[in-house]
Amino acid sequence: MSDKDYKQDIVINASALETEWLRQPGLYLKYAELLADARRQAKKAAERVKVCRSELVERAQGNPQGCLNSEKATSQLIEAYYRTHKDHKEAKTKLVDAEYEADIYDAAVFAFHQRKAALENLVRLHLAGYYSEPKADVDGEDVKTKALDSASTKQKKSMNRKRGIKK
Repeated sequence: MSDKDYKQDIVINASALETEWLRQPGLYLKYAELLADARRQAKKAAERVKVCRSELVERAQGNPQGCLNSEKATSQLIEAYYRTHKDHKEAKTKLVDAEYEADIYDAAVFAFHQRKAALENLVRLHLAGYYSEPKADVDGEDVKTKALDSASTKQKKSMNRKRGIKK
């Protein structure tokens, strides 16, 4: 997997939420398919390890003198033989690599779940006016600041009334 693709695809352009929402299902599907393929490759690699092991065990049991340098094929000698054999090591390495790739795609799919949640929250913020420009009244004063000051003053008066303080 190319980190560059994943890192680029996960980025959200907050000023183009409609486009990002339209891209989201396709991106999720892309990485879900890549994950499924990576899992399939990992399963194939795991099966290859098993087949390689079986072939090496069979070979060792059939020819203990040639493979094990021993008259008798004990389970410890057979295990030592197949675990240190280059074919088995190579198959195990491929399995580890395939599992790693599947783990990376699994993380990517999870990240696209997170991306969806982020898009939902960005839309909520947009609908709540979080990204709107401050508006000025006729005096040139910022309406948002004025509204916050007014709310703060009302809250203070309400608290004072509850406490029995008169002003």
